[in-house]
Amino acid sequence: MNKRIAGTPQSRDLQNIVAEFLTAPDAGSAPERQVRASPARGGYACVWEFRVRPAFVADFQRAYGPDGDWAALFRRGDGYLGTELHRDIDDPLRFVTVDHWTSRDAQAAFHRQFRDEYAQLDDRCEVFTVEEWLIGDFVTQGRTRAE
Repeated sequence: MNKRIAGTPQSRDLQNIVAEFLTAPDAGSAPERQVRASPARGGYACVWEFRVRPAFVADFQRAYGPDGDWAALFRRGDGYLGTELHRDIDDPLRFVTVDHWTSRDAQAAFHRQFRDEYAQLDDRCEVFTVEEWLIGDFVTQGRTRAE
């Protein structure tokens, strides 16, 4: 597997931020627009943080984005709902992915079924990153949607 390191000091602050985001109650209304709770996108989210090599940012975005190579592989499994790719505003080499699944069991079944394909893609994408961390596994509590 790639350079996946869970629980590093750098990821702990981000873990807290992501946990707050994924479990935040309805945000109410913003001055510019109404915001209301919408159904959760999925029951389970797996969140990763990446430090990307400058020469490979575009390649990384293509591979890890919502229509990228990882999403294409995940779509082959039952229970995959989608991927979000987020880029840090202040650090353009820092990214976060959020992979949504119907359940943790669905993601685990995917990993068992597509273990070899996952390993091959992971090996191919390894050159894009300097480091990556599993921030954590989260139960989706709900989302807000701007109207």
